[in-house]
Amino acid sequence: MKFGWDAKSNINRVLKSWRSFDDPSPGEYTYGVERHELAQSFIRKKGVSTFRSDPWKTKNDVEYESGNLTYTTYRITATEEKATYFFSITNESFFSILRLSYTGVLQRSTWVPKPQQMCKRLRDRVLPHDTCGSYNVCGAYGLCDMDTSPNCVCTWV
Repeated sequence: MKFGWDAKSNINRVLKSWRSFDDPSPGEYTYGVERHELAQSFIRKKGVSTFRSDPWKTKNDVEYESGNLTYTTYRITATEEKATYFFSITNESFFSILRLSYTGVLQRSTWVPKPQQMCKRLRDRVLPHDTCGSYNVCGAYGLCDMDTSPNCVCTWV
């Protein structure tokens, strides 16, 4: 699976949600990689950000390969011409699904042969993983803290 933006072909591949639980037509949410000053991944609802990943760690052209576990490999590429994420299964006993739910939750599920079950993971979690993981949840001058109630604190004095 590969998605992201490529300037040469002017193609931006994104993952789209279903319209509803039982309607597979295109929904309101997309997940993709975007190149700004630094590349990042976003979940958007009708074009408006609901989740944003941490920026990828470099401004320079980079091709980063990691995740060479017993069954997966992934590659992140961020150059002036493209920002892409590529994921593949290297062991045919495993399979993996990256899905964006109709409610905007991103989740990777991987079939593990032993103990023969689906393991739900995206770095051992779904995205966004809590209230503070949602984009702009506390507004322009707010700070979100999951250990306080309410979660949002105004930083404007």
